[in-house]
Amino acid sequence: MPDTELANMALGAAIGAADLFYTEQSDVEKRVTGAMLAANTANYLSGLSTTTTLTDSNLIYVNQTTDKAITAANLRLDMQKNTRCIYARDYGAVFDGKMVKNVTITNTSAVISSTDYTFTSADEGKRFVIKLAENSTVYLLNADSTVMAGTIVSTSGGSATLSINMRTSTTTAVIYFGTDDTAAIQAAVNAGNPTDAALGASGTWRNTEYAAVILPAGMTLITAQIVVRPCVSIIGQGKFSTWVKWASPTSMATSGYYAAFAGVQANGSTRIYKDVQFRSFRIDMSAAYTTVYSYHAKCVEIVFTMRLCAIDMYFESSPATSFGCDYVAGGLVYGCTFENAGRLWSAGGGGGSGIDFQTDDGNMFISNFTLTGDPDSHIISGNIFINCAVSAIRNTNDNTSVRLARNVIANNLIYSNLSTGKGIEDSGNTGAIIVNNTLYHAGTAQSSEGPGGSEGQHFWGGILVTGGQRGIIANNAIHGGWYDGIRLMRFEKAGATNMPDYYLVTGNNVSGNTRNGLRLDIDSTYTATSITATGNEFYLNGEAGVAVSNSGTGGTVEFLDLSNNRIYDNGATTATDALKSGIYINTTVTGLNIVGGYYYDGGPATQKYGITVDTVAVTSAHLNAIKMNQNVTQAVNLTGGGTIAGEIYNNPGYNLGAATITVGASPYTYTAGATPEMVYIRGGTVSDIAKDSITIGTATGMQVMLRPNESVVVTYTVAPTMVKDRK
Repeated sequence: MPDTELANMALGAAIGAADLFYTEQSDVEKRVTGAMLAANTANYLSGLSTTTTLTDSNLIYVNQTTDKAITAANLRLDMQKNTRCIYARDYGAVFDGKMVKNVTITNTSAVISSTDYTFTSADEGKRFVIKLAENSTVYLLNADSTVMAGTIVSTSGGSATLSINMRTSTTTAVIYFGTDDTAAIQAAVNAGNPTDAALGASGTWRNTEYAAVILPAGMTLITAQIVVRPCVSIIGQGKFSTWVKWASPTSMATSGYYAAFAGVQANGSTRIYKDVQFRSFRIDMSAAYTTVYSYHAKCVEIVFTMRLCAIDMYFESSPATSFGCDYVAGGLVYGCTFENAGRLWSAGGGGGSGIDFQTDDGNMFISNFTLTGDPDSHIISGNIFINCAVSAIRNTNDNTSVRLARNVIANNLIYSNLSTGKGIEDSGNTGAIIVNNTLYHAGTAQSSEGPGGSEGQHFWGGILVTGGQRGIIANNAIHGGWYDGIRLMRFEKAGATNMPDYYLVTGNNVSGNTRNGLRLDIDSTYTATSITATGNEFYLNGEAGVAVSNSGTGGTVEFLDLSNNRIYDNGATTATDALKSGIYINTTVTGLNIVGGYYYDGGPATQKYGITVDTVAVTSAHLNAIKMNQNVTQAVNLTGGGTIAGEIYNNPGYNLGAATITVGASPYTYTAGATPEMVYIRGGTVSDIAKDSITIGTATGMQVMLRPNESVVVTYTVAPTMVKDRK
């Protein structure tokens, strides 16, 4: 019985068993009958027959403390308490869709047939789309390249006549058909917040009511976008139980559709889609198409939103991004599956990711709370991403300055076999926490950078961070044909100068990438500061395990710590000798600390050097206890005039050995280089040997131990012979 009918009943009215409904925890409606009540002995109704009329005198429920009789007034009150739970079925939604496999279709004929399914008159008038085979992604098209989507005209046993003639023949086609529930679902959403007009004048969104629209289990076909309303959640019965399938014959680009579910209004700057949740259903866009690619062709698109949630959702085959949100504050995406996002994406086009959270210059005003270009943090956790064209997760700031937000991206599985794309991109956000993710690339290795274009596809790779500061990348497993496993670089918006400063990269396992395991990409004329990469494992990458390089000339890194990493078997595919290194440096570094670590070639004979410094100067270095004696050629490779100055000692494999010192005029000051040195003084006539202005000897025949950059002064009348032994 609908809520309104029960609410209008007079007190004491007789209630038939067939008129009662109850709602289980799963939100599935069921009719209560006398038989059901009779089976519930806890409610003292064991004596009722299946046709007994129920009155308030024989209905009893169990309170926590005492038993009370249920009256019509009680029932009316209880129902009113749940009126904000809106059932799509009450507004005409049917969710009766079917998928029939191995359908025979014939070129130029509208008749289809199946040996597995018997069509009935109840199927007539239902909408359909058809694809070539169960494992195919190709849907049948009309002569004008629009999707072949029509209706079932008539049925006869195992055959049905469609409204459109087929344009090919096969016996393995798959037909999806069912009632078009677009209008019914939209009506339910509107009922959830009736005071919020579809477009609404400025400020009308403040007059909101909270509700949840319940979608039943089953498949439905929709042919136009569902316009969401603030404070209205849309909840199904599970991402593999409730299935919303796009079945419109019209191009999403030319029709003006934004998405299957959209919160995009002309007055967006004054309208906030707050507290909207998508939960436990599947949005299937595999039959959607665009004649001209549009980044609006999404599963969900919402702008100006706060506390937006997607939980236990299945986003499938969106032409552009699956879950796209601009000007978003406080988003939560948990336990969702994203498959084939950006299915129709083309190089240089926008969108094309699994998740795309971003902001732009502008403000959001929410009651007494103002967000001015700096949205709150988001949590993206426990999701599965398969074959996303551009990024699995793209969280970007389109301002020209870094956004103050700490986003958590954790425990996600990202799988790709595409030659395009990034796993995770976080751009222009302060304090991102990217932890415990698994990124696996199983397909053709990415052999080039990403294309330019709107929304900047920029560069491919596993994890890409541009300009975000004080972030953490920890305990991620990144394997396969990504361009670079992890890449930190300058924030690329026009005029922005922000580098990924104060970043911590630790505990990651990075292997098998086309280029570098970790790349610090320092743009020309800019300085990156205080980056720490420690306790990681980089191996079997095509170029260096760790590369500190620049996109052109110039650029500086200061206060770089690369301690305690295990780096081995890199340089797997590169033909450039210097890149066959554990660590490759070709941008100026001021302040390099490496204490501990193991760099080696374990058998493939590809990692020739432990550390290479190419062309540039590394100053204020402290290199200690790095085991580098098992690389193919040598521990340290200084090429193209590259130098290291500082303290370098106790590194197995890097022993510069003995060399003669050319003695200058008395008193002669000798200063040790970057390594500890034992200086031997022999022969000549020596009157004083001093360190730190303190005499330590007055005759030749001494040996003096110098720490890196420490000096000894020798005063003589006849020059002695001096030899240094570098440790």
